[in-house]
Amino acid sequence: MSLNWSQWYSLYRLAEQKWEIIPESPGVYVIRWGVEGKSKAIPRAGGVDEEGIIYIGRSKNLRRRIKQFWTNVVGKYAPHIVGITYREYKFHRVFKPNELEVSWAVVHSAEALKDIEC
Repeated sequence: MSLNWSQWYSLYRLAEQKWEIIPESPGVYVIRWGVEGKSKAIPRAGGVDEEGIIYIGRSKNLRRRIKQFWTNVVGKYAPHIVGITYREYKFHRVFKPNELEVSWAVVHSAEALKDIEC
């Protein structure tokens, strides 16, 4: 399945704009450490991740799921395990909230999500 990805958007700016640009459709999303559309490298056990990928996920409602991640980033609770991990382990010390970006790809149905590995 070929996916049509959005450009990279600052989560911080999306929160200011009330999330309207993110569709309420099923799809896949990627959260990375980056600024102004340019990724920041993350040292990992197996080498350096030049893409700065923090998380890849899928959802039946992209807007709701990405907002749930962000809710945890700003210190509140929402049901998103990676968002909770970000908050609890104080990842904001390294991955500043204003340096988190998201990109997404819409799929034609929630059923299609089952065919996508994350």
